[in-house]
This record gives sequence, C-alpha cells and structure tokens, in this order.
Amino acid sequence: MENGQGIGLRNGFLRLLSGRQRTYQYTGEVIFEGRTALVTGAGRGLGRAIAVRLASGGARVIAVSRTAADLQTLPGATAEVMDVSDAGQCGRLSGYSPDFLIHNAGATLRKRLDEISLGEWRSVIAVNLTAAFLLARMFLPGMQDRGFGRIVLMSSVTAHTPAPARVAYAAAKAGVLGFTRGLALEAAPFGVTVNSISPGTFPTAMNEPILADRAIRESFLRKIPLGRLGRLEEVAAAVEFLCSSGGAFLTGADIRIDGGWTAQ
Repeated sequence: MENGQGIGLRNGFLRLLSGRQRTYQYTGEVIFEGRTALVTGAGRGLGRAIAVRLASGGARVIAVSRTAADLQTLPGATAEVMDVSDAGQCGRLSGYSPDFLIHNAGATLRKRLDEISLGEWRSVIAVNLTAAFLLARMFLPGMQDRGFGRIVLMSSVTAHTPAPARVAYAAAKAGVLGFTRGLALEAAPFGVTVNSISPGTFPTAMNEPILADRAIRESFLRKIPLGRLGRLEEVAAAVEFLCSSGGAFLTGADIRIDGGWTAQ
C-alpha cells in the first residue's frame, strides 16, 4: 500500500502527464501592478506581444519604436518614437524609471563579409548591442538604488548557430550574450537580474522576406524538431516569467526558444 506521500507524488505526476497536450493559455492574472516596463521595438512582432503581455499583467508600459504608426494601435501604453541606437535620441528616455527593461529592438543584415560596408556593420551592432549598453547604463543605477530590477535582452539562435551571410547579425547577438552575463554579475548584489532570450524562427517582419518563400520556409520547418514556427506569445510568456517573482533566482542566463533548433 502506498503512503500519503507516494500517492501525492503519483497524482502530481499524472496531472503533469495529462497537462502535456494542453495549449498554454494566458490567465490574465495581474502580477505587475505598480511596476513600469520599458519595451523597445514595441510597435510590432515580438516587441508588441511582450508589451501587450506585460500590460495585461498590470504593468505600466513605455513602448518605444522608430515608427509612430506602429504605436498608435498599442492600447494603454506610453509611446516614445525614437532610434534607441542613437545616444542623443535615447537620452530622451532618461526621465523614466522602469522596473523592467526589455530591449527587443533589432536589425539584421543578410550579406556575406565581403559585401558589408563599415556603415552597415556599425548599424547592425548599434541597434542590437550598443542600444543595450545605452539603455542599461541609463536605467541600471535606478534599479540598484531601489534594490529591484529586471533586464531582458534579445539575442538570437544565430548567436549559437551562425549561418553564411549572417556574420554581422551573429556577431551582434553573440555580443548580447556576453554583455548579459557580465552585466548580470555586476547587478546581482543589488537585487537586479539580467537575462537574455534567443528566439528561433518566428513570423516577424524581420523574417518576412525569407518566410514568404515557400521553399525556404519549408526548409526551416524541416530543421526545427518541433516542426513549426514559434508563436509570438511564447516569447512574451518567457519575458513575463523572467519579470515575475518566479524568475527572481535566474540571472546571467540565456533562454533558447527555438523548437529544438540548437539542440541538434
């Protein structure tokens, strides 16, 4: 006969098994009331999904994008239109004191090394990596003073598994990984966590040119063990976790949301 502990473990395991096939659904629980989140690249794609998710959880959201039109339909957010890779423009955000900093804005370049100009190289590094530096340098001191903060930086599976004609993007996103780990060590004594997320292939504007080609799209799907593209809300859910109390002991980490791409 099983004792009470054994029965409890068995029932818990059975509940886990029965839940494996269920589709994740957002409960709408308010867990960020009184918190402020600043999200870059918030006008569309992953950034928009993240902004909506944090706002749904009760956070006040400052949505940053280069394009004003993309922010007009984002409900309840404070809109800031700027290029965060430009130090002068980025400085306009200094009046905010976010609890959560989500740097999602990015830029890619599909060119081989001998085709890349110095200006193009600098542009890719600036948006993906330098902007992370500018924003973290601006907001980390306030987080440290308050003894709380969450910084989430967007890397990419390309940082882990580079491909031809992606050298500039791979370098920028690999830089994000190193920046994340180093900054996590500096921020940890003050109660601030710093993590990165490496998305795989998602239906975003950045990927639209290649996913529109049926043959290329199918070749991507064949390389993804789970056999499908990622869903925007899956990255938003990871950001939500990292900002929540459940993610409080996780820092200096990179979460790969890629359907198993980098496990091969």
